[in-house]
Amino acid sequence: MPKEAKVAVIEDDKDYREFIKEFLDGTGHTIVAMAVDYPEALALAKKLIELKVDVVTLDQNLTEGEHDGWEGNKILEEIRKYAPNVKVIGLSSVKFPGVDLDLGKRDLAKIGETIDKL
Repeated sequence: MPKEAKVAVIEDDKDYREFIKEFLDGTGHTIVAMAVDYPEALALAKKLIELKVDVVTLDQNLTEGEHDGWEGNKILEEIRKYAPNVKVIGLSSVKFPGVDLDLGKRDLAKIGETIDKL
């Protein structure tokens, strides 16, 4: 992964978005786009190549009350379709099959070094 990766963040929770930003500050990686709900995330998946995104952090559930992961799985499917070379880091509270790396929210502080290793 480039030392200065361009990152897209797909996360509905404001606090987690802030944590991701905080943990990426000073690593050389730059957040170039954010999506906070399912429709925004689907639209972003189609623009990843245009935005020259290297890595996406992806939450599995983007709608309050949803816990089955269908949103994250569908977004991951769209990312693979429109930007197959973009790496995807799963940042969810449950196991996230199909991502390049399943970091989980409990290990969020390791996001910068995780991107370095992709």
